[in-house]
Amino acid sequence: MSLDVERQPIDLSRLPENLHKHLEPSAPAPLKMMAAKGMLPVLPEQNLLILYALSISTDDVAKKEASATIDSMPADIVVPALGKSTHLGLLDWVAERRKEDPFILDAVVTNRATHDFTIARIARIAGPNLCDVIATNQVRILQAPVILEQMYQNAHARMATVDRLLELVQREGVQLVGLPGVQAVIASGQTFDSNESSVDESFFQQQAIIADQEEHRLAELDNLTRAEQEEALKEEEQTRDSATLGSKIAKMSISERVRLATIGGRGALNLLIRDPNKLVHMAAARSPRLQYPDIRSWARDKNLPATVIAFIAAQKEYTGHYEVLQGLCTNPKTPLADTMKFLNHLRTNDLKTLSSDRTIPQQVSRQAKQLYVKRSGGAKR
Repeated sequence: MSLDVERQPIDLSRLPENLHKHLEPSAPAPLKMMAAKGMLPVLPEQNLLILYALSISTDDVAKKEASATIDSMPADIVVPALGKSTHLGLLDWVAERRKEDPFILDAVVTNRATHDFTIARIARIAGPNLCDVIATNQVRILQAPVILEQMYQNAHARMATVDRLLELVQREGVQLVGLPGVQAVIASGQTFDSNESSVDESFFQQQAIIADQEEHRLAELDNLTRAEQEEALKEEEQTRDSATLGSKIAKMSISERVRLATIGGRGALNLLIRDPNKLVHMAAARSPRLQYPDIRSWARDKNLPATVIAFIAAQKEYTGHYEVLQGLCTNPKTPLADTMKFLNHLRTNDLKTLSSDRTIPQQVSRQAKQLYVKRSGGAKR
C-alpha cells in the first residue's frame, strides 16, 4: 500500500498579489531565487507556502534551493508556522524534509489538517515519545488504522503503547488489513496485557536492526550464484546465537512473540515459525520481514506445523518459484489436493525421484510415477 500524499499546488489567492510575480512559471530567475532562499519580507506561514510552491514547480534550480532553505530553517520558526497551515501537501513535504527533527514532526502530527498517510509514515520512524503523542488521537487511528499498522512495525514504539491501541481496535471491531498476523490475534479475542512484558524495549530495537542488516545482506547476495548464496547463508546461520534468543522468546507473552514475528530478523522468524501457538507461528508465516530463502527452506521442512505448510501452498507468489513448489511436493504435510496439482509442474527427473520417495503419501509417489512414465514414454515415441 502506497502512503504517498498527492502534493497539490497552492492557491495563489492565499498570498498577497505582489508575491505572485515570484511564483509564476514565467517569473524571472532572480525573483524565483529570492523566494527560494526565503528572502522575501513575509510572514513565516507565507514563507512556507512559497517554498512549498517552488518545491513542486518545474524549475529544478528553484526547487533545489527551496528544499535547501526548508532543510536549514530553524525549528522555532517552522513549528509555529506549521501550526497555522492547512495545506496537506505542504505539511507532508515539511515532514519528509525534516523527518529527523522531533519538534517539527510533533507539530505535523498534532495538526488536524495533516493527511493520515503523512502521520502513518511518521509513525513508522518516530521515537517512543512521538509515538505516544500519535497514539493519543484515538479517533484518527480508528478512522485510519494504517497509522497503527505502521507504528506496530516501528521497534521504537513502546509495547505498552501498541498494546493499548490494539485493545482499542479490537474493542471497536477495526480491521488491520496490513498486518494479517496481528489481525488474527485480534480476531481470536487474545488480550493485550503490557504488564506481562518480559523483555526490555531495547530488545525489539536490536532485533529490528538485525532484520535491516539481513535485508541489505540478502540484496548483496543477489549477485552471487545459487551455490555461493547457500554457502554464505549457511555460514551466517552458524553464527546466530539461537539458544540465547530462544530462551528469551520462551519467556515472552503471545503479544510480544507476535510483534517479534512482525519486526524481527530471520533468526527470530525461524524460531517463531515452530512455536506451538498457532497465532504465533502464523504471524511468522505472514511476517512483512519474511525473505525468500526462508520460504524455500520452510516449504520442505517436515517439522513445521501443518498450518504453515498449507499456508505456503496457498500463496501463488510462493508457488510461482520452482524450488518452493518442489519442496512442497516432498513435504507430507502439504495438503494432498495441492500436491497432486503441483506434480504437473515438476520436471521429469524430479518426478522420477518422487516416485521412489517413501516419506511422502503413496498417492503422491504413485501419481509422480504415472506422470514420469507418461512423459518418458511420450519422449521415446
